[in-house]
Formats: sequence, C-alpha cells, structure tokens
Amino acid sequence: MSRITSLRSFLIRAEGGTGRLSTLAFAAGIVGYGLQVVSQAPQVTLTLPGQADRQPESAPLLTDLGYVMVTFANLLAPVVWLVPAVTVMLRRPGTGRLR
Repeated sequence: MSRITSLRSFLIRAEGGTGRLSTLAFAAGIVGYGLQVVSQAPQVTLTLPGQADRQPESAPLLTDLGYVMVTFANLLAPVVWLVPAVTVMLRRPGTGRLR
C-alpha cells in the first residue's frame, strides 16, 4: 500500500496540473489491492472450522475460483489501468523522468 501512495506522490509531482492521470493510476492500484484481498475469500472459506460437512466436490470449485480471482486481480488493475496511465504520463513532454 505504501508503494502505491509513494507512486502517486511521484506521479503528481511529475504530471503537474490537475493530476488526472495520477489519480487514475492511484485508483487502479487501490482497485488491484482490493481485488487481491477479496480473491483470498474462496481459499479462506475452505479453512473455516464449520466446513467439515461441505461436499468434497466444492473444494476444487473454490480453489479454481480463487485462482481466477487472483489472476483477474493481477492482470486487470495493473495492466489495464495502472501501466498505461503511468506510461502516458511519463511520455508527455515536460513531465520529467524517472529517477
């Protein structure tokens, strides 16, 4: 979480103006972070004490659901929103450079 906030402050300084792209990149990081937390729910469900009477067929389903959610969280937020926003901003003239 601290990396996302540090990235936001760096991007706002580099972008200047309204900071619209910086806000978009920050929001993408927060969404990705939230998706990471939520994607652990199917795995945690399998470890709860009251799950002993659950049907054995549901375990692979929950495991696969968790895998799909983790993949979605790792690809959607960073690749679709965060990386393009940072790339566009750093390619704009006068925004500085990475140090």
